[in-house]
Formats: sequence, C-alpha cells, structure tokens
Amino acid sequence: MKKLLLIALLLLPSLTVHSASYYVDTRLLTQVRQNSLSEREVPFEAYMDTGLSELPNKGSFDVSLMNNKIFNGSYEQFNLYQAAFKMQDIGGAFGFSAGRQFFSPSFHAYLMDGLTTKIGAEDWPVAVTFFGGVPR
Repeated sequence: MKKLLLIALLLLPSLTVHSASYYVDTRLLTQVRQNSLSEREVPFEAYMDTGLSELPNKGSFDVSLMNNKIFNGSYEQFNLYQAAFKMQDIGGAFGFSAGRQFFSPSFHAYLMDGLTTKIGAEDWPVAVTFFGGVPR
C-alpha cells in the first residue's frame, strides 16, 4: 500500500504539469534594527503569490498571502489575501469563482469569502452577475 501511494505521489506532479501552468512569485523583506528600548530586532516580511492557470474552461486557482514576524519579539501577523478558484467559460455563457477573492463591482474593491457567478457571453446584450459572501 505504501509503495502504491509513493508511486501515485511521484506521478502526480508530472500529471499536474502537463494539464496546467504553475507559477510562484515570492518576496522576502528583512532588516536588522533597534527598537525604542534599544533592543535588536529582525522584522521579517514574506509575500507569496502562487497558483495554477490554463485549467479547462479558462480556469485558474490563485493564492496570495503575507507573513510578518519580528524575531526577538512577540509580533506575528498572517494575512491570506486571496485563495480563489475560477472558471470563466462553462458552456460559453456561464462562469463562477469561489473562495477568498477581491470583488470590484464599480469604483470600490472588496475582499470577501464567497461565490460569484456570471451568466452571459461577450456578444450578449445583457450579462448578469450574482455574488454573495462574508466581507473581510
């Protein structure tokens, strides 16, 4: 059983690579400084943007996050900005996205945990978008 699981895990990345494009963008910002008590501290900010694109039906899966920690201190902050799965062309007229995502219906941008659905194609005179979720 363990050998079968190992073989499946070894084959899984090769199957994923052929079916989609994977991207990773990471950034690390740090410095050594003295705080207001003249103690040395090392703030550490790590950003990561990763995901899969070119999935069937113009699908994608995107994750964006940030981790902020001060070594020699007690501060740590983690933010998950986005973790959304999207499919934009199902049957030529339907699309949806689900997860933590940015939503911009007009001049404002919102971050929400929820679902967005769109009915309508580019050549249709009217397209309808429904959304629902919990604002963050």
